[in-house]
Amino acid sequence: MAYSEVCLRLVLPDLVGLDEHRWPGHVSYRAGLNHFVAVCLRVHSILPEVDFDVITKAAARRILVPALAHNLKFFAKQHAEVYRIFVYSDDLPLRHGKPLRKEAVAEAVPGESRYVARKWTRLFNACLALGDEWGGKFLGELFVDLQTLLRDYEADPRSSQLWRDLSILAAGDMAVDEMLVSWVIEDVGGDPKAQATGPIINCARSRFGLLRYAYLMANEGEEFRRDFSAGDRAVTELLERLRKSNGGELSDQLVNQVFGWAYLLSRNNLLGRKSVEAPLAERNLDRAGELLFELLNELRLSSAVSEMHRALALRYLIGFMTNPRFIKPWVKIRENPRSRASVYSSGTVEDLITDAAKMKLIPQSIVRLAKARVALHHAYMHRGDDDRHAQELQSSLDHYAAILKELDEPLAAGIMDGEVIAWALPEMYFAVNSLKRHDLDSAEDWTNVQNSLQVLGEMQYGVFFSPKEELERLEEGLRMAIGPSLAK
Repeated sequence: MAYSEVCLRLVLPDLVGLDEHRWPGHVSYRAGLNHFVAVCLRVHSILPEVDFDVITKAAARRILVPALAHNLKFFAKQHAEVYRIFVYSDDLPLRHGKPLRKEAVAEAVPGESRYVARKWTRLFNACLALGDEWGGKFLGELFVDLQTLLRDYEADPRSSQLWRDLSILAAGDMAVDEMLVSWVIEDVGGDPKAQATGPIINCARSRFGLLRYAYLMANEGEEFRRDFSAGDRAVTELLERLRKSNGGELSDQLVNQVFGWAYLLSRNNLLGRKSVEAPLAERNLDRAGELLFELLNELRLSSAVSEMHRALALRYLIGFMTNPRFIKPWVKIRENPRSRASVYSSGTVEDLITDAAKMKLIPQSIVRLAKARVALHHAYMHRGDDDRHAQELQSSLDHYAAILKELDEPLAAGIMDGEVIAWALPEMYFAVNSLKRHDLDSAEDWTNVQNSLQVLGEMQYGVFFSPKEELERLEEGLRMAIGPSLAK
């Protein structure tokens, strides 16, 4: 396996440092191949009469082509000429299923871009060689499909097929394979109802969550990044409209604005990747956190919106208030809301969790995730007390383990929620890492557990994360929430 990894890295373009702060990140070659193999085998088991070659071709269109297209998009800014040639050139031999000369693209681009051009040339040529049995004509069609996906995306990202495909592939949604199976069955002329069971889906992130609302507010988002006060005024006015609406009915446009601003404000307070580029000191974190809390809290309590929108607002509010990666308004997480120096309190969060547990539209995995995070905060607060620290970490891991058990029995649980597992696995990794200090003699065993979590995420759920990055983000988020001087 290690040798294969090294060999593959000689072929695959290096995505490190290229738009890595953007979500979703690149779709790993391993995730793409895992989905491809799983879907091909599943469709074959359902439709054994369909030639396997036909199935693999259909699966390639649905999985491998969008993954390659998305990864190529990462080079659009830093290596625009490379991107332009691969996406917009109509005379590339690849369009006819024929390999490129090593320097065909590299010699047409400047400086460092030549390295990237050679990498992508090798990758596309490797794809042609590996897919040789499909024939040059079909391979050429696949490359044309890749170009078409990216051209349509550039014309209008929100309505593009690539955006729709990525909302599945990059979501971490446990139902990914079942959805892809349904599509491939239909592509090969079968009846999607032939699946033994249909996917049960309730995953905000499977449609990019709040991000889809933010795309309706591109202008507001740009202005907010330049001028925080403009966003402050807009959200304050929106809050007033919400508070005056009880007894009436909110328009879809107003609800969309609430979720759109919730996304923009949350990115303002997000640590690490996917966050805005301005330094923390320039982001008005306390005000942004308060506005976000009030906005979602007002919506989730409003009688002027549907139960679905109330549940979605509560879901995101709980996520914001429990996820260590988000910087929360200190007045909501202090025992004395008048004193930033007072100790951490989870009272407000626990009230939200109690409300969420009563809502049928919020999966229990969300509630368990929130409880696990509360325990993680308490563990950090008591990191000076070995017994209490270990106890809270174990409590946190118990909740995470319950999530894994639920997601392993989706029909019994009645729901699948890929957003939960995408957040939970790195947090479990962090909790296990923190437990190591209490059992140094078994440090190697704990490391094996961490490695298993990564393999579990990649192989079973399509979730990929950088341990170093996540450990740093979670540590920093907990430190900011609890405060360095508040440890007991």
